[in-house]
Amino acid sequence: MADNEPKNDKTNSGDQVQAQFALQRVYVKDLSFESPRAPQSFQEAWKPEVQLDIKTNGNKLGENVFEV
Repeated sequence: MADNEPKNDKTNSGDQVQAQFALQRVYVKDLSFESPRAPQSFQEAWKPEVQLDIKTNGNKLGENVFEV
C-alpha cells in the first residue's frame, strides 16, 4: 500500500474493526556471542551451522505499552 493511500481498518465484511499494534522501538537488552574455536575456526573451510535460541518475556510499562 502506498503511503498516501487511506488505511482501511475494517474487515472485508465492513462491520468489524481489526486490532492493531505498532513497534515503537527495537533494542537489544542482553546479547551474547560464543565462538569456542576461534581463531582456529577462521583458518578452516567455512561450513556454517547456525543455532538460534530466543527467550522472551513481557512487562507492562503503561496503558497499552508493553516491553516484550
